[in-house]
Amino acid sequence: MRGLSPRQPNATCGSRLRGAWSNDHRNAAAGEGKAVRIFDYVMMLTAIVIGLALTHLMQGVGKILENPRGTRVWWVHLLWVAHMMLMSVLVVV
Repeated sequence: MRGLSPRQPNATCGSRLRGAWSNDHRNAAAGEGKAVRIFDYVMMLTAIVIGLALTHLMQGVGKILENPRGTRVWWVHLLWVAHMMLMSVLVVV
Protein backbone atom coordinates (compact mmCIF):
# COMPACT_ATOMS: atom_id res chain seq x y z
CA MET A 1 0.00 0.00 0.00
CA ARG A 2 1.16 3.45 -0.72
CA GLY A 3 2.02 5.66 2.24
CA LEU A 4 2.16 2.89 4.86
CA SER A 5 5.32 1.11 5.82
CA PRO A 6 5.04 -2.66 6.32
CA ARG A 7 5.88 -2.28 10.00
CA GLN A 8 3.14 0.27 10.74
CA PRO A 9 -0.31 -1.19 10.12
CA ASN A 10 -3.31 1.02 9.69
CA ALA A 11 -4.09 2.29 13.20
CA THR A 12 -7.82 1.73 13.00
CA CYS A 13 -7.73 -1.71 11.44
CA GLY A 14 -4.73 -2.94 13.39
CA SER A 15 -6.09 -1.90 16.77
CA ARG A 16 -9.42 -3.56 16.04
CA LEU A 17 -7.76 -6.77 15.00
CA ARG A 18 -5.39 -6.81 17.96
CA GLY A 19 -8.28 -6.12 20.36
CA ALA A 20 -10.38 -8.91 18.91
CA TRP A 21 -7.49 -11.37 19.03
CA SER A 22 -6.57 -10.51 22.59
CA ASN A 23 -10.18 -10.87 23.77
CA ASP A 24 -10.49 -14.28 22.08
CA HIS A 25 -7.11 -15.29 23.47
CA ARG A 26 -8.11 -14.31 27.01
CA ASN A 27 -11.43 -16.17 26.76
CA ALA A 28 -9.75 -19.27 25.36
CA ALA A 29 -7.07 -19.15 28.04
CA ALA A 30 -9.71 -18.90 30.76
CA GLY A 31 -11.69 -21.77 29.23
CA GLU A 32 -14.65 -19.55 28.45
CA GLY A 33 -16.38 -19.24 25.12
CA LYS A 34 -15.48 -22.63 23.69
CA ALA A 35 -19.00 -24.00 24.16
CA VAL A 36 -20.43 -20.91 22.53
CA ARG A 37 -18.19 -21.36 19.52
CA ILE A 38 -19.21 -25.01 19.12
CA PHE A 39 -22.87 -24.03 19.52
CA ASP A 40 -22.45 -21.36 16.83
CA TYR A 41 -20.96 -23.90 14.41
CA VAL A 42 -23.74 -26.40 15.07
CA MET A 43 -26.42 -23.75 14.59
CA MET A 44 -24.79 -22.55 11.38
CA LEU A 45 -24.73 -26.11 10.02
CA THR A 46 -28.36 -26.58 11.08
CA ALA A 47 -29.36 -23.35 9.34
CA ILE A 48 -27.62 -24.47 6.13
CA VAL A 49 -29.39 -27.85 6.18
CA ILE A 50 -32.78 -26.24 6.85
CA GLY A 51 -32.13 -23.72 4.07
CA LEU A 52 -31.34 -26.52 1.64
CA ALA A 53 -34.50 -28.39 2.71
CA LEU A 54 -36.65 -25.31 2.14
CA THR A 55 -35.01 -24.77 -1.26
CA HIS A 56 -35.80 -28.35 -2.25
CA LEU A 57 -39.43 -28.03 -1.15
CA MET A 58 -39.87 -24.71 -2.94
CA GLN A 59 -38.37 -26.14 -6.14
CA GLY A 60 -41.01 -28.87 -6.07
CA VAL A 61 -43.78 -26.35 -5.50
CA GLY A 62 -42.38 -24.23 -8.34
CA LYS A 63 -42.47 -27.20 -10.72
CA ILE A 64 -46.11 -27.82 -9.79
CA LEU A 65 -46.99 -24.16 -10.34
CA GLU A 66 -45.17 -23.98 -13.69
CA ASN A 67 -46.83 -27.08 -15.12
CA PRO A 68 -49.91 -28.00 -13.06
CA ARG A 69 -51.24 -30.53 -15.60
CA GLY A 70 -47.87 -32.21 -16.11
CA THR A 71 -47.69 -33.58 -12.58
CA ARG A 72 -50.23 -35.43 -10.49
CA VAL A 73 -50.81 -33.52 -7.29
CA TRP A 74 -52.30 -35.24 -4.30
CA TRP A 75 -53.73 -33.13 -1.50
CA VAL A 76 -51.85 -35.15 1.11
CA HIS A 77 -48.58 -34.29 -0.61
CA LEU A 78 -49.37 -30.57 -0.61
CA LEU A 79 -50.37 -30.78 3.05
CA TRP A 80 -47.10 -32.52 3.85
CA VAL A 81 -45.08 -29.88 1.96
CA ALA A 82 -46.87 -27.08 3.82
CA HIS A 83 -46.29 -28.86 7.13
CA MET A 84 -42.56 -29.30 6.42
CA MET A 85 -42.19 -25.64 5.42
CA LEU A 86 -43.87 -24.51 8.63
CA MET A 87 -41.80 -26.86 10.77
CA SER A 88 -38.58 -25.71 9.10
CA VAL A 89 -39.40 -22.10 9.79
CA LEU A 90 -40.43 -22.82 13.38
CA VAL A 91 -37.19 -24.70 14.06
CA VAL A 92 -35.15 -21.69 12.91
CA VAL A 93 -37.16 -19.21 14.96
